[in-house]
Amino acid sequence: MNALVTRCCVVLAAACVVLAPTVPAQADTETRSVHGDAMTRPAPVQADAEARFAPAALTRSDAAALVLTVTPQRGPASEVTLTCAPAGGTHPNAEDACAKLAAAGGDFLKLQPTNEGCTLEYSPVRVHVAGVWHGGLTDFVATYSNRCVAITQTDGILDF
Repeated sequence: MNALVTRCCVVLAAACVVLAPTVPAQADTETRSVHGDAMTRPAPVQADAEARFAPAALTRSDAAALVLTVTPQRGPASEVTLTCAPAGGTHPNAEDACAKLAAAGGDFLKLQPTNEGCTLEYSPVRVHVAGVWHGGLTDFVATYSNRCVAITQTDGILDF
């Protein structure tokens, strides 16, 4: 459950940064309640969200911020973040992953499978990739027969 909440926060914060990079400044710092009492208006939170959840580069149209999750049928899920332009996040091979995704136009279905052989073991894994790619929201979900097949079918991007 915590991973889901974290993923949602990262995706929403990234989407907010890309889709609405600026928020008009508040003209006044005081407002009135329905009872006429003075209340202090809270400071805008966008800058704080950008700093904590999304790289500033996401305001660029060539930037990307993705959360990649691989969930086996049995056992714990593996999750990494991937940012591109500049490459970063918790993905162990961020630069390579960004280059491969850029060549495929950000479409996981257009990635070139590797020629590595996998066993015929049936141990399904569910893959979920969500986030922002070049200014648009992306959401990819697929199930592969095992972890090796998931890695080879995505040109090694899911090798973490």
